[in-house]
Amino acid sequence: MEFDDIINYLLHLGSDPLAVAFAIFIATFILEDAATVSAAMLVSDGVLSVSLAVTALISGIFLGDLGLYGFGRLSTVSSWVRGLLNRRKVTTVRNWMAPRIWQMVLAARFIPGSRLPSYTASGVLGLSFWRFSLAAFFAVVLQTALLFTLVVYFGIHFREQLGIWRWVFAGGVIMVIFLVSRKYRNKQLRSKQLESRRTASEDGKET
Repeated sequence: MEFDDIINYLLHLGSDPLAVAFAIFIATFILEDAATVSAAMLVSDGVLSVSLAVTALISGIFLGDLGLYGFGRLSTVSSWVRGLLNRRKVTTVRNWMAPRIWQMVLAARFIPGSRLPSYTASGVLGLSFWRFSLAAFFAVVLQTALLFTLVVYFGIHFREQLGIWRWVFAGGVIMVIFLVSRKYRNKQLRSKQLESRRTASEDGKET
């Protein structure tokens, strides 16, 4: 689903604030940055109240984060997955991450491409669900508040100057965020591939 598709759909539902809020809630599971920007622009246009928009955003994004943790936790039910895990290493990593869960969750929320592996790993390692939930909720509120406030401020102050073009500008912002995130993820993937090849090469030399 593209940014324009989200905007057109939300505008189509504009006569029913609850329907718009529900659409935003669903959109957070698809592209949360686009959902946040769209909700903020609709608030600046007076289509949606701040409380309803923020509630839909935070609840959707937070549930998505809990879903990643839950996916990681449920994956350990599989005997195949458990067979891949080295118990000693899992214990070592868990003991290291447990006291740093707040730092890890906050960093993953703001670093592109790191949320899925970090949050899923939290579930796989069996980190405290309640500590993870509190950290994830705080991170969601912080990030959403920052982006939402900036976009609402932009939408209100440039409504008359830019008119409908402010939506085009908002779409451009989403595109930049998407491209930067994808570039960062690709860079991480290449680094991991190089590290895997280096490790395999070192293992081959040892044998």
